[in-house]
Amino acid sequence: MIENSTERLTCRSTGGNPLASLTWSCYNGIESNPNFNGGSVSRTVQFTARRNQDNTCTCTATHEAGPLQQAILNVNIMYPPSTPEFKVDGTPVGTAISITKDSAQTVTCHSFGKPNPSTNDFIWTKGSSVFKLSFKLDRWNQNSGWRQFQMYSYNNDDTFGFQQNSNYNRDAPSTPEIRMHTLSGDVITDQIMVVTNRQFELACQATAHPTASYSWTGGIRTEHTQILQDTITTKINTSRTCLAHNVLKPSVGFEQTPSSSASIGVYINYPPGPVTVRHTIGNGNIVLSKFNIMERANLNQSNPSSAFSWIGSNILQTGSVLLRNNISRSEKGHLSCTARNTMTHMDQLMEGVSSANMTL
Repeated sequence: MIENSTERLTCRSTGGNPLASLTWSCYNGIESNPNFNGGSVSRTVQFTARRNQDNTCTCTATHEAGPLQQAILNVNIMYPPSTPEFKVDGTPVGTAISITKDSAQTVTCHSFGKPNPSTNDFIWTKGSSVFKLSFKLDRWNQNSGWRQFQMYSYNNDDTFGFQQNSNYNRDAPSTPEIRMHTLSGDVITDQIMVVTNRQFELACQATAHPTASYSWTGGIRTEHTQILQDTITTKINTSRTCLAHNVLKPSVGFEQTPSSSASIGVYINYPPGPVTVRHTIGNGNIVLSKFNIMERANLNQSNPSSAFSWIGSNILQTGSVLLRNNISRSEKGHLSCTARNTMTHMDQLMEGVSSANMTL
């Protein structure tokens, strides 16, 4: 019998004079009036089948001429499988199961009924496809992303089924990508160039579930942000490192905080420093026949190195040294020395300029 069903049992006795009297002992059920039909009598009992109430029903026939007679019926009440319960490595969990990527754990599904579901009565599906016929996913190794399974348990008659969903997640951060400016910017694989005292932005992105948190090191302090806004004031090459981490809380097991990092070199460009001009007299017997006018700037005071130009006093010349032989009075006047270099700031070119003036 199936639980919650309304059941009727009929007991019949034939022969005897007079006919026997019939009574039921069956779940305190409701007995009908005796039904006489020719040389027999019958009586029916009605009751509702309830779970876990297997018992016996007894029909007793009594007669004034002899001993009573009994008929005994064993009642077995069946019911469909219970809503499945998931366990990870034997520990009960909810319907959203978290498993850390690349871990190997056993996910089992538990359901009871009468009769109890057998191993092949448990069906795992992924999407519309049957994934496995078993009550467990043995040492399931989740590779990536979200996986959703449905588990059905059936009784032997395939008349009832229940489903639960389980989500497999928890990915440690992948090696971060460092990008220019924004999360959609170009990926930086090695190094960048920046100009001193100009702000630049770096974005860091890693694949992780749950979403990663980010921090940057390499500057004067640690910045806890995904997009770094930075300015470098020194002329010393440096680096920046992005660290991505998340917190993995598997349904069963210890909480973990895995991390992954990536670094890039930061090479510094800077414009020419202040230009100074020095007048020197060359060696030789004829002292005033030759003049050297030389810019004294150290080439290391700009990165990349500067190109120099002279202009003024009827003079137009390139190079850091201005050499004039047999200078004439017509060349007197104002003279300017200019140092220029072309710098790279992230993905932009910039010109650095510095100059000094003198009177010749």
